[in-house]
Amino acid sequence: MRYWDEDGLPEVMLGLLSIASSGVFLVGYALPKGSSTAQAYAQVGPIIWAAASLAMRWGLKKLKERLTSPRGGYGAGISETSPTYWAFALGVVLLVGAGVLLLNVGGRGMPEGTWMAAPGFATLFAAALLVGGLRYKLEHMIYLAAFSLILGAWMCRIGAGPQGGLWVMMWLGAAMALTGAVRLAKYLKTNPRPQDLAI
Repeated sequence: MRYWDEDGLPEVMLGLLSIASSGVFLVGYALPKGSSTAQAYAQVGPIIWAAASLAMRWGLKKLKERLTSPRGGYGAGISETSPTYWAFALGVVLLVGAGVLLLNVGGRGMPEGTWMAAPGFATLFAAALLVGGLRYKLEHMIYLAAFSLILGAWMCRIGAGPQGGLWVMMWLGAAMALTGAVRLAKYLKTNPRPQDLAI
């Protein structure tokens, strides 16, 4: 699993997916409630999210083949995604599902507990990151877990409501994409292609 995550690419892609997913539904919230545009977008938004998810998965596979395999080979029998990836992805799916529900009801009849959306999902993401960080000895994931909790507390404090969970996902995704990009740059620098080495 550490080999799979070593180049930072899964982190970059998951971060970008989080940004894209939250962005799709934040746009829906920004549209005038009850308008024909908002009603149409409530149907189109989930399709855009699904397309982005498939594109990210395809992009991850292609980048792994293009950037990582020539430098580090291919580990037979290694799972394509770590448990941490799937736990975080599950959180994304749950949050997006909640976003679809709230987007379709147009803000009407929302339960009183929607103020817990941000801290609830922030805790879910933090738990996934913490487990991955401790299990695979990836220290930066522990910092990301702490950042997630800070985001959840901040969204709760400013009263972001159900949209707070989306903002947590947006900012946490940006942080993951950034840390993944830093790790990718380091990986490419320390692992040149064999044909690029001087003979």
